[in-house]
Amino acid sequence: MVTWPQVQQGIFDGESRGDYNALFNYQNKPDGIFSNIKITDMTVDEALAFANPKGEYARYVASLNNGQIATPMGAYQIVGTTLRDAKKNLNLKGTEKLTKGLQDKIGKWIYETQGTKAWAGYKGPKGDKKMNQPLNAFQMQQQRQ
Repeated sequence: MVTWPQVQQGIFDGESRGDYNALFNYQNKPDGIFSNIKITDMTVDEALAFANPKGEYARYVASLNNGQIATPMGAYQIVGTTLRDAKKNLNLKGTEKLTKGLQDKIGKWIYETQGTKAWAGYKGPKGDKKMNQPLNAFQMQQQRQ
């Protein structure tokens, strides 16, 4: 059975390199156009505002993504719509900071509800055909233990 740390590493390998402040095309780096943005300092609601599909960040991503709007943020490259769903389903108030711990909690929730198909760049353990399926209740219980 594949463990959460293995899945997590597969996400990081294909999406963010484990950078909890990662933005599309690593534009959060010092020479990037969003170098002043630090996701881990934002609240959930602030990140949702930053991820506005009509905002500067969404337009930037679309300009490099064949016009497709996306707003990937943080270690799990969580897009705005998914963050909004996580806020609702995890009963977040919106005032919580997107710390490493909260991003890990949201990343695990995404995995449990969507499987690894949620991450286009996922590079997880090879040969596990069940990886793209959401976990059932029994499997989630085993993962928690």
